[in-house]
Amino acid sequence: MIEVTRHASFAQEICGQYFVRFYEIYTTLDEVAALGIRGLNEEEKKELALVLDDITSSRYSADDLVKLWNSSPADVWFGDGEEVRMLFRRARQMIA
Repeated sequence: MIEVTRHASFAQEICGQYFVRFYEIYTTLDEVAALGIRGLNEEEKKELALVLDDITSSRYSADDLVKLWNSSPADVWFGDGEEVRMLFRRARQMIA
C-alpha cells in the first residue's frame, strides 16, 4: 500500500482541490486535472511531478490509489482506482 505519510503533501496539494459536485463545473479530463494543480508554483509542480510519477507507476494497485485518494482532504471519494490513475497521469502530463 502507498505510504500515506510519505505523500501527505501530495494529498494537500492536489486532492484537496476537489469539492463536492466539482464534475458539474469541470467536465473534461483536462479541466479536472487542471483543477488539482491550479495555484501551484513551478517548484511545487516539480515536486508534485515526482510524486505523481511514483504513484502512477505499476508499483501501486488501483486499490492503493483509491485508499490514497480517500485518505486525502478531498471532499469527494473515488471508488475506481483506474480513474484516479488516469486523473493523476493527466495532471502529470500537464506539469511536463
